[in-house]
Amino acid sequence: MKTKSIPTIIAIAIGLLIAYGLYNFHKGDNKVIIAISSFISITLCLIFSLGVKFEFPRSNAVIKATSAFFFLLALIANVIFTFVVVSVPTIVITNGIVILVLILIVYSINQSKQ
Repeated sequence: MKTKSIPTIIAIAIGLLIAYGLYNFHKGDNKVIIAISSFISITLCLIFSLGVKFEFPRSNAVIKATSAFFFLLALIANVIFTFVVVSVPTIVITNGIVILVLILIVYSINQSKQ
C-alpha cells in the first residue's frame, strides 16, 4: 500500500468542503456532530478511492470501486442527516458502521493478494 500525497490532500480538501456544506445546510443543534462525522467518513472513503495505491492491480481496482460505492453511501446518509432531524447516536452509529465495514472489506481484499 502506497499513499499518493497530492490525491490524498485533494481527498481531504473535498471531504472538508462537503462537511462544511453539510454544516451550513443543517438547521438543528447537531451541526458540529454532522460536520465531524461526515468529514471522517467521507474523507476516509475518498482517501481509499483516490489517495492510496495497492500492490496488486486487481485488488487496487476492486478497493477503489468499493471505496467509491461507500463514498456515495456515506454522502447520501449524511445529506439525509442534514435535512432530517435524527439523534446523535444515529449519526455516530451509521457513520461508524460505514467506516468499519469499508475498512474490513479493504483489509480482506488486500489480504487476498490478487
